[in-house]
Amino acid sequence: MLIIKLYALISLLIFISTNTFAEDDVSHIYCGQMLDVESEEIIDGVMISVDPKTEKVIEVNSNIQLAALIIFLI
Repeated sequence: MLIIKLYALISLLIFISTNTFAEDDVSHIYCGQMLDVESEEIIDGVMISVDPKTEKVIEVNSNIQLAALIIFLI
């Protein structure tokens, strides 16, 4: 139970930090894993960039090194 709460806290901190450092009016949302519906594969380390004004996805990046860097910064 403690481990689940710890992972939830880390996920919340990642979400807050990625949106706080956005200076270009783009929200960057980190998703630990994402399901690719077409290939039915799970992709690790997904970063989604969203324009908050139009609410459209600008970019999806699945660079695992980027995800590791974000976790390291926190």
